[in-house]
Amino acid sequence: VHNITNWIRGNELLTLLEPREQKMSILGLGNSVGTPKEGITGEVFVVSSFDELKSNSKNAFGKIVLFNAPFVNYDETVIYREIGASEAAKVGAIAA
Repeated sequence: VHNITNWIRGNELLTLLEPREQKMSILGLGNSVGTPKEGITGEVFVVSSFDELKSNSKNAFGKIVLFNAPFVNYDETVIYREIGASEAAKVGAIAA
């Protein structure tokens, strides 16, 4: 059980560095470790499911995991939003 007394959304930004520099919109979600003040830089590893993440955990280690799961409906797909960051952290990813 976590006892959060105050949470303030910080400045959220993402910049794609390769193949070209481009700023992108993002939204930080709860239930994950906060980003360090200096930010995170890493290679992106794309998966379409938690099973794919687990079976390729060695490839996800040290990377930023991007869940590209097909949208079925909100009730089935929201799981990636709810626990995606935690599942990525379990395999050693630096962000999701």
